[in-house]
Amino acid sequence: ALPRVLAGGGLREVHSEIDELIALVARAARPADARVLLAGIAPTLRHRDVSREMMTPDARYRELDAALRELRRGPFHVFLRGIDELEIESDSVMLEACNTSFQVHLQVDADEFTPMYNAAQWITAALVGVAANAPCLFGKRLWHETRIGLFEQSVDDRLARDRTIARRGRVSFGEDWLRGPVTDLFRDDIMRI
Repeated sequence: ALPRVLAGGGLREVHSEIDELIALVARAARPADARVLLAGIAPTLRHRDVSREMMTPDARYRELDAALRELRRGPFHVFLRGIDELEIESDSVMLEACNTSFQVHLQVDADEFTPMYNAAQWITAALVGVAANAPCLFGKRLWHETRIGLFEQSVDDRLARDRTIARRGRVSFGEDWLRGPVTDLFRDDIMRI
């Protein structure tokens, strides 16, 4: 969606734009006798679909993959337990590509950051609860929202032995309320390295 001011009809405009995009995709799918499915992880996805050979040629993703492989010095390992269990390794960051999402980025002034960050932390659980739509991966029944664990583990830059110490992974969903300025988040991350 295009950037918008949140006030007024901003959210209605985003909703309308998304509806138009879904209708466009639906029209394109009709000749193939296909329909649109809004899913967090495509249920037909196979492990071979997320190999390095399937990665977009965009340099940004190739560099991310190379940097994380260098930090990891080993395969990317994901273990998820739900109704079933999935333990899988990959030689690239491509397991993260299983995830789809719709993200809203809110730009605020520095003096508004702390209360907005805390509000976002507060509502995240409820939003995940109502938006959960990724219960399966590679034929395994896992979490109602498998994307969270998959994202955290698939781009984790820590070596296996470092995962038990205080250093947070590359992806974190927060641990506490923020009491000071945004720089406190950066300071905390730097202190854990």
